[in-house]
Amino acid sequence: MRLLGTASSERVAERYADLTGLADPAPADPVPADRDATAERDATADRDATADRDADSVVDRVQHLLISAERSGWVSHRSGYFAGWSLTSEGRSHAELLLRAEIEESDTLLDVDAAYRRFVTINRSFLEVCTDWQVLGAGTGTARVNDHSDAEHDLAVLERLEVHHRQVVAITVDLSGSLGRFGSYRHRFERAMQGISAGNLDWFVKPTIDSYHSVWFELHEDLLVTLGIDRSAER
Repeated sequence: MRLLGTASSERVAERYADLTGLADPAPADPVPADRDATAERDATADRDATADRDADSVVDRVQHLLISAERSGWVSHRSGYFAGWSLTSEGRSHAELLLRAEIEESDTLLDVDAAYRRFVTINRSFLEVCTDWQVLGAGTGTARVNDHSDAEHDLAVLERLEVHHRQVVAITVDLSGSLGRFGSYRHRFERAMQGISAGNLDWFVKPTIDSYHSVWFELHEDLLVTLGIDRSAER
C-alpha cells in the first residue's frame, strides 16, 4: 500500500470521494479583517491545552490499567515490528468470564447474536473485496499484485467496499444500542473510509494501523468472544 501518486490513482480518490460524500468541504468564508487575532490565538491555545490534558489523562489511565493487568498475568507486552500489548491465555479466559457476565446482566444475548448472524452474511464477500483490492486476477491462475495503476478496477472495488460499509455501520449502530462499547466501531470504520477517500490506500488493508480490514477483523473477533463462539467452528 502507498499514498496515491499516479494520475489514475488520483482519479480513483476523486471519484470515490464523490461517491461516498467524503470530498473536501467547501472553503470557509474568509475571516473578517476586524477579528481580534490575539483573542483567537489565545482561544486556540486553550483548546489545544485542554485536548492535550485530556489525551494525557486517557493515556495515563490506559497505561495504569495495562500495568495492573500485566501484574495479574492477563496481558503481556511485546517489542519488535508488531510491538504492543496482547492477552495471555489467562487474560483471555478472564475476559471471557467478564463478557459472559456482561451478556447475562444486560440481557442482550439475542440482540448480539442477531447482529452477529447479519455480520456473518457479509463477511465472506468483504474478504473477497479485500482480495480483489490486493490482487488482480485472483483465482484465475494468472494472479498478480495490484499496483493500483488500473483506476477502473480500483474504483469498482471501492464501490463494493462502500456497499459493505453501509451494511456493517448499520450492524454496529444496532449493536451499540444493546452494548454501548460496540459504538466505537462505527467511528473507526468511518475514519478508515475517510483515509481511503483522501487518497491514502494504507487505510484499506494495512495490518499495522487501524485500517478498514483491521477494524473489521477486530469486530468479528469481538462478536465471537462476546458470544462464546469458537472461530474454528464458524461456518
